[in-house]
Amino acid sequence: MKKILTLALLIGLSYLGFAQKPAMTFTTKEHDFGTVKEEVGRISYVFEFINTGTADLVLKNVQASCGCTTPEWTKSPVTPGNKGFINVTYSTLGRPGPFSKSITVTTNTNAREILTIKGNVLKRELSIEEQYPFPVGGLRFKSKFASFTNISDTETRTEIIEFINTSKADITISSAEVNKKYMTVTASVPVVKPNEKGAINITYDAKKRKDLGPQTDNFIVVLNGNVVKTDEFKFTTVAYIVESFTPEQRKKPAIAQVGKDVNFETVAADAKKVLKTTITNTGKSNLIIRKAYADCDCMVVKPSKTTIAPGKSADIKVELNTTGLPEGEQRNVITLIVNEPDNTRKTIPVSFNVEKKK
Repeated sequence: MKKILTLALLIGLSYLGFAQKPAMTFTTKEHDFGTVKEEVGRISYVFEFINTGTADLVLKNVQASCGCTTPEWTKSPVTPGNKGFINVTYSTLGRPGPFSKSITVTTNTNAREILTIKGNVLKRELSIEEQYPFPVGGLRFKSKFASFTNISDTETRTEIIEFINTSKADITISSAEVNKKYMTVTASVPVVKPNEKGAINITYDAKKRKDLGPQTDNFIVVLNGNVVKTDEFKFTTVAYIVESFTPEQRKKPAIAQVGKDVNFETVAADAKKVLKTTITNTGKSNLIIRKAYADCDCMVVKPSKTTIAPGKSADIKVELNTTGLPEGEQRNVITLIVNEPDNTRKTIPVSFNVEKKK
């Protein structure tokens, strides 16, 4: 009889322990913030829950789907019948547009809970200083840089840079130090009134430039007739001019196959060293090296010939001078501009290690 009572007691305790479980019940698992302004910065919502189980509820982890959402939650165990919270904060700055983010809640129950926040962020209106970040005299410009990327050697293209007059007086605008052989710079509004907007028009004639590859030019914006040669008034244009090809040239193209990378290995400080690589024409027409240069003044690139017949090769000599270079590993690139229609720019990696001065 005593054994039967003991067994019954153990079964009862086991059943009681099995029956006691926590349970998480939310009032809602989704919140819609609606439409909010970006400049608000941070918006939060508190998800409340009740432990509807019979044992303590423990939140092990609360993980948001992105770094823009930050959760905080009840860290202590929530006893049966009591409430807990998960406070979710979303950062609106720099995130205009609709959003929907999930938050995964892991507890000492067997199930995971998924919460959702959503809404729409109205883009913040930028200040004049943000829209036109470059002050030049009494004007402010959106940029001081114009790019003519992949402009054909027969093409003329115009880029604009917008400005606004933030002063209280009329300002006349013109330009100086423009290379007029291939570029013109004009103002859409020669006399700019206070708070008036305008633009400078930069027209680049690549045919008249008569060059290929990367090009850099500077010019001066002149206000009220005063030529000021400081960085504040200096503007820069960059262009990458590519060769144009006829349908006939594309039917029988020249094709350049560059050789191995150039590795000078270890070079003494303030020393000179010369290595070679090759370029081979695997195409059907003469391969012409239009230009050869390095991205470091420490190197000079010299092809043994600039016109290579089909099936023939040429050496590319690379002269390195380590004078003034810091010690340690260096990585650079040499570039060949060629008349291959589908790939006019060939690059060859160059590496070397400069020894420490003795």
